[in-house]
Amino acid sequence: MAAEARAPGRSLFSRVALVLVAAFAALHIAGFYFYGHERMLTNARTFAEGVAERALQLDNLLAAQPELLPLLQSEGFQINRLATAPAEPEGFGNRWPHNPEIVVAVQERLRRANVDLSQVGVAYVTRPGPARLSLVLPSRSGGFLQILAVTRVTQFGRGSRAGISMTLVLVGVIGLMLYMMRRLTGQLSRFSVAAERLGRGRAGDPLPEGIGPAELRRASVAFNRMQARVVSLLDERSNMLAGVSHDLRTLCTRLGLRIEYIQDSGQREKAQQDILLMTDILDQALTFARDEHTDEAFAQIDISSLLASLVHGLQDQNCDVTYAGPDHMVLAGQRLAVTRLFANIVDNALKYGGRAEVVLTDKAVTIFDPGPGFDPRQTEQALAPYVRLQAARSQNLPGTGLGLAIADNVCRRHGWLLEFEQLADGFEVAVIFA
Repeated sequence: MAAEARAPGRSLFSRVALVLVAAFAALHIAGFYFYGHERMLTNARTFAEGVAERALQLDNLLAAQPELLPLLQSEGFQINRLATAPAEPEGFGNRWPHNPEIVVAVQERLRRANVDLSQVGVAYVTRPGPARLSLVLPSRSGGFLQILAVTRVTQFGRGSRAGISMTLVLVGVIGLMLYMMRRLTGQLSRFSVAAERLGRGRAGDPLPEGIGPAELRRASVAFNRMQARVVSLLDERSNMLAGVSHDLRTLCTRLGLRIEYIQDSGQREKAQQDILLMTDILDQALTFARDEHTDEAFAQIDISSLLASLVHGLQDQNCDVTYAGPDHMVLAGQRLAVTRLFANIVDNALKYGGRAEVVLTDKAVTIFDPGPGFDPRQTEQALAPYVRLQAARSQNLPGTGLGLAIADNVCRRHGWLLEFEQLADGFEVAVIFA
């Protein structure tokens, strides 16, 4: 069970940015489609009205000079003379869905020229082949005139410079919004970092109070005041504990001198053990208080060398402890605090299991002992300061209940995870470099 878990999920910036980009992209696509559709329909109407105007002019010209007909033909504009009107214009069955609007536009133009609309046929065809307008109207010289004009104006988005411009403007607006939002969420990130640091007992520099909107400025002022009060309280507590520890140490020293006058050697030895236990309790309490508000700087630490030195020192004291791992492995940390972290865990392993096996990998340090350990479901209780679980108390071993609490504080300060696992043949503690 992890002593500390990192909060999952995306950042506020990424979530809001994703929503904004998706919303703007959807609006842009819808707007571009609407604009492109309306532009296409307008172009088609304009083209059809232009063909009708041109047909009227050609009819007048051909009435006076019919021999010019071959010269007026082109690949995209064909003119035919018909004796009778066809039942339906060419391609009538494949009309464009907006053909009725094109018919209205053409008829409106022809009506102004006094053309008999009952003899006019209009079809805007989009398939097969290229889009084309088929127009049949009565000719002044008799018979009918058929026009077949090819066009590309109904190809959606063709030559849409406005669409490109709209896209560029949208990209610029989104970029500006993301920049402003990044600045805003960056200030929120500084809040979270400062709060996490303060929660680990390490006050940082005050937050800037003159940046951002008024709400953030007020929050920065309030946080700085709170941080100053918390730091002051921690300093006062540390100073108080240091003073009490100094006075009690003095008393212990006096008691130690007076104990020497006890005639009964057994009683004298017991009294000396009590004095040592009292001194150890004072040291542990002062260490716990200082660890929550330490000013020790972070530096590069050779974890393998630190663990090997710790194990060798215990082996010199005839302790059953082994070490396995690489020769060198460097991490950033507080040397004294990290040393205290592993010393406490190994000391617990030797105290309750009689033997400790320390293993270092590139991701974690594991300490195994054959002792009973505790149920990992009791982790929260085991990490609480001054708490000793029933299994520890039943063995009647000395202790203050601060060893794991100090280890947990150090892990939190370094962003590491402290995990416990009950095995069939013992108990394992893992410090994971998360």
